[in-house]
Amino acid sequence: MSEELNEKVVAKINNALEEMDGDNWKSLNDDGKPPVGVPLIVTIWDSIRNRRELRYPVYYQKSMFGGGFRWCLFGDEERVLMPDYSRVLAWRELPKVWEGYFTEV
Repeated sequence: MSEELNEKVVAKINNALEEMDGDNWKSLNDDGKPPVGVPLIVTIWDSIRNRRELRYPVYYQKSMFGGGFRWCLFGDEERVLMPDYSRVLAWRELPKVWEGYFTEV
């Protein structure tokens, strides 16, 4: 791979990583609830392990049982994030897939 092409690839990868690591988190307290049916990354408070963790893909969706809305892993109604054990603190949309050029080194 030419030196110039290599620098362009590295620059694109760095830009993509900066975009992914950017401060795009939205707090439920400050920014409200996410759009319904969109795949998300969420930060939860795991009350069993006493720590924050990431979960993805998580969907905020209308419950099929009894109305209201739920946070569901993989969009599956059987994999609900129970607020007593996995309280959602913040959310963000999944980053777009990187579409740059890659050559094995």
